[in-house]
Amino acid sequence: MTPLRKLLIVPWVGPLPDWIGSWCHNTAQVREAGHGWDFLLDVDERRISERIEALGVECPPLEGRKLCDYRPAFGEMYADEIAGYDFWGHTDLDCVYGRLWDYISDDLLAGIDIYSNDPYPQMCGPFSLYRTSITTGLFRANEHWRTVFEDPRYAVFDEQGINATIATSGLRVCHRHFEGPDSMYVHFTSDKTYPSDLPASFLP
Repeated sequence: MTPLRKLLIVPWVGPLPDWIGSWCHNTAQVREAGHGWDFLLDVDERRISERIEALGVECPPLEGRKLCDYRPAFGEMYADEIAGYDFWGHTDLDCVYGRLWDYISDDLLAGIDIYSNDPYPQMCGPFSLYRTSITTGLFRANEHWRTVFEDPRYAVFDEQGINATIATSGLRVCHRHFEGPDSMYVHFTSDKTYPSDLPASFLP
């Protein structure tokens, strides 16, 4: 059976972190394992701004964590890139990925529309997925989206702001937390050094 296709998107403005080579190597391993997982790193600041303005808003300076606010809109911003993918989502560069398919199986995804790697009823910035066919414009149902997108301050729209919209959407949502030893990925938040020792569940 052909696996579902999943694309995780990371737009980035500014200098890339020292560990970017390791991140690219890790994501290539996940991609090449053949379970339908793929990654897109976009570092073209001008084009990112154009993608935001194509939503119908003025793009503010993209500083700090502001780019995270646009995550719920990636389905529209990267419409051409997600064509052919069953799910699109967002992640971070300070993540290391293991056997994602052992934790977020295609059987699980077949029965849901949105996945959040957060135990609480909110989306997870470092790892969330949306079903392509029905979620690309979901953010527009939030009455504050335009104000948030034009404000230069980060509003946590990607994790908290979109929640009420999702809760009333009627879509099938799964909140399940996998992180740390013997898990699908490590999100290293304090020590910004790419881990050299990974749990047994991670790819060799």
